[in-house]
Amino acid sequence: MAGPRTGFLSLALLSPACCVSGATLVKTPRGEVAAGSLAIGDLVYSVDVASGALVENRVVAVRRATRECVALHWSDGTLICTSDHPIFDPERGVYRSAGDWVTNAARQLLRRTEAGVSPVLVARAESFVGLHEVVDLTMATEPHNFVAAQIVVHNKSYAVPGPTEEVEGPDFELTTDDRTREFRVNACQNGQDIPYGRLRLNVDARPIPVPEGGKSMWLSAFVEGEALEIVDGPAPGSLTLDNQLAPASCAEGFVVGFMRLDQRDDGSIAVEWRIEVEKSYGYSEGEDDAISIVVEPEP
Repeated sequence: MAGPRTGFLSLALLSPACCVSGATLVKTPRGEVAAGSLAIGDLVYSVDVASGALVENRVVAVRRATRECVALHWSDGTLICTSDHPIFDPERGVYRSAGDWVTNAARQLLRRTEAGVSPVLVARAESFVGLHEVVDLTMATEPHNFVAAQIVVHNKSYAVPGPTEEVEGPDFELTTDDRTREFRVNACQNGQDIPYGRLRLNVDARPIPVPEGGKSMWLSAFVEGEALEIVDGPAPGSLTLDNQLAPASCAEGFVVGFMRLDQRDDGSIAVEWRIEVEKSYGYSEGEDDAISIVVEPEP
């Protein structure tokens, strides 16, 4: 799995970055921020081009280069970017390369201000304004765009699904005398914490024996305080907990725990569980992407 993905990403990184000038101000929830100052994990605003609504989006990759740039000027603003950077054309409702405005194949840009979205006419375009440090920001989700110098531009590169790994946890039974069980899970990628990863805890539980009356058997499973519960029934109970991965997933790990909540004084609950960890997005530069997961019983 890692081989084909790494090869694909290496090819993507060899292609020239299509970007906006690093000095270009980008609209974010914390105000206008220079594109060159943004980093993976930062929140920026994307735009629903149909409604004009702002949508919070997360930067999942940043690519930098030094490229020849063009400049698009309107009545009170300028966008400096590479000629191949995709920009939204409100006349045709599609993204087009910035060079189309230089050749007059496109005329208008989509501007996003506090008042909403509106088209703005490009008054003048320059085909070469020198070499600039440029930045391409990749958004985590749709819409894959951001607001640069108040103009809606597309992120050139898409986030690639990250690697995943799944392990089976040790099977066990919760009895009336042993009602809780905890495990520490360390999830690493290349021996490091996994930023912006996700985890899924999948649990199957079977009461032994299935009670015919009286109080039910009741199981709670949790990951560092996030809990879901199973009450027994004619079929095995199951649950899936999908959550953000703990920031210190490798260095400190996180606790997965199970607890009987019922008051029965007989029977036991057989528990089978597995945990899946995913690096949600990102780019590889050829390193081993493999995720490792270690599960150890807590004392």
